[in-house]
Amino acid sequence: MGLIQDKWNEGQCRNEDGIFFANDEYIPLFWTASGVEVGERQTIQNIVHEHSDGLCNFYANCECSNEAYLALGGGGSWEGEGFVALIEKMNHKLMWILHLQDLEDVDEIVIEGEFIKATATVYPRHNTLTISITQPQTVLFDFRYET
Repeated sequence: MGLIQDKWNEGQCRNEDGIFFANDEYIPLFWTASGVEVGERQTIQNIVHEHSDGLCNFYANCECSNEAYLALGGGGSWEGEGFVALIEKMNHKLMWILHLQDLEDVDEIVIEGEFIKATATVYPRHNTLTISITQPQTVLFDFRYET
């Protein structure tokens, strides 16, 4: 088992913005003026070396499942954090975790075909992610402020 899977089993995940995989690879996500940019897939060795204590506790607020997968959404130990995780039901294996420091707590999650739709509605925000189950790096972001 890898570090990401081990920490998941302990109720923790990396606190960087990114998509983390059970095989200890990740795809960094970067906030820009035009939204969120997706980086290149790489090993977690560099971020673990630079920030060995870069972990947060997490808690699930919501879940949804189909025959193959369990999707979880929730928040972290820091205000504003949010995550979506995908678990393979047959062997209880973590597939990936998408973590954003400014997502807010995910309070609704739905599996629609090959996609997960996750919503975080902490006032005044209304953030929605549409995530491909098999290609989470193609995530679509819709971040809004309610007035």
